[in-house]
Amino acid sequence: MISSKNLITDINNVPDYWVFEHYLNLPEALNGQNIQINSIFNPNDKTPSMCIYIDSFTFDNVTKKQYLYKDFSTGNFGDKIKLVSKLFNLSLPAAINQILKDYNNCKDKTIRKINKSFAQNKWICSGYEIREWTDNDAKYWLKYNIGSADLNNHNIKALKYFTIKKQEEEKNIYSKLMYGFFNSKGELYKVYRPLSKKMKFYKFKTEIQNYDLLEYKQPYLVICSSLKDLITLKSFKYNVEAIAPESENSMIKPIIIYNLLKRYKKVITLFDNDEAGKKAVNKYKETYNIDGFVMPLEKDISDAVAKHGAKSIKKLLIPYFKRVLYER
Repeated sequence: MISSKNLITDINNVPDYWVFEHYLNLPEALNGQNIQINSIFNPNDKTPSMCIYIDSFTFDNVTKKQYLYKDFSTGNFGDKIKLVSKLFNLSLPAAINQILKDYNNCKDKTIRKINKSFAQNKWICSGYEIREWTDNDAKYWLKYNIGSADLNNHNIKALKYFTIKKQEEEKNIYSKLMYGFFNSKGELYKVYRPLSKKMKFYKFKTEIQNYDLLEYKQPYLVICSSLKDLITLKSFKYNVEAIAPESENSMIKPIIIYNLLKRYKKVITLFDNDEAGKKAVNKYKETYNIDGFVMPLEKDISDAVAKHGAKSIKKLLIPYFKRVLYER
């Protein structure tokens, strides 16, 4: 019999690695590494397409790490709660109860520390050099209705080069047009190379883009597909603020979403006009009851502005915003 004194009642006290190991019968213990297995949601998956990986995020200046999963064969992804919810077709509250019940019935509740040495096998940014803005930079960004002041306000800087390092190996990366995305702490979290056919992005940290720059002075918040789309949207001077996850496939954590829902009159999504964007709109609606829409006319806001002009796209989007902002 389990003593009520020892019962775990807070889902945050259940190690995420335990949930993945327990329900997925993993071939090895999770100790900080990423692993791939055959999809548990797709019985026809012959090549391992389900990734269990460490993700880190910062909330209220505290960095937290947790295991997540992404099933590339079905598009299913999420945290430990979402995993159990999908596995057993449970609501999120029911999934939490299931995890707590099974964990409390588990005899071995040893909490182990995650081995940080696995991070040494990943490329990290070990240096960079910032350069001045040029006419070529202006030519690229202005077609999206983005000027140097907008870039500076969002901590985007032009780079001459940056250096990546893994153990004893080190490389300098150069590109004709190359931009560093920095957070409010001055940390380089991503590099964008728009003219490169391969590796347009180098990502070094997980960030919800523009989250640390929110002023909470507008009634509405828009979750966009990218930082570039976000800045283009803000150039329209709507009464909205905006953030952007790392990608449409990266769902923003519940603790952050619930905080934002308290701070704004309404939170909505505006994603790319493609399959991934449509799925993301539905995911946010299903998970958080957040309304949204995909970009009409072109794939994304910035491309639409580049092709049709800022004035016409600003006018085009108004009825779409009115529809989702005033939906009940």
